[in-house]
Amino acid sequence: MRFFRLLATSVVLLVLFGGLLGTACTGAKGERGENGADGVGIEDVVNNANGTITVILTNGEKYTSDNLTGPQGAKGDKGDTGPQGPQGIQGTQGPPGPNTIAAMGNIAADCTIIRGYNVTSCIWEDTYARYRIALTGISYSENSYVTMVTPELGPLFLDVAYASYGQSSDNLIVQICDQHMAPIRSDFSFVVLGYPDLS
Repeated sequence: MRFFRLLATSVVLLVLFGGLLGTACTGAKGERGENGADGVGIEDVVNNANGTITVILTNGEKYTSDNLTGPQGAKGDKGDTGPQGPQGIQGTQGPPGPNTIAAMGNIAADCTIIRGYNVTSCIWEDTYARYRIALTGISYSENSYVTMVTPELGPLFLDVAYASYGQSSDNLIVQICDQHMAPIRSDFSFVVLGYPDLS
């Protein structure tokens, strides 16, 4: 019984002694020290658009990284077709093209000019069994114009075989032949085209 009392008394004394000793060892709070010098920080980071970046520090120093571009990835799947866009506005009208028609006409077998453009006259030459056509303001030469002559086809397409043309004294000469290659009178049409100026 005495042993337990002695042990309890010892514990109380240790607690009191420890408190007094801790109080005696604690010093007074010191004054606040001065602020330290500023460190070096990052001022800006620049993307160089070539796979590298440049880090600019607050002290003016710059550091550029290696190329950070990764390897090319695998090709992706084809996307769906997008919807059709709206119709665009109509463009401005272009300049008129060159008029290459120098002369044209529909001629009856009796030399009547049914319809004509730059056609002055048409006569039948019995000696040569052909038509002579004078063109308005044109000195005709088969080497200077593109010419097309189309004869009217007769019944069953047998009365006319072909048409030929040439030049004589600045006039257009047309001859129509039947299937036996004999010259005949026949209705026909013609077109004379000039070469456009490509300069």
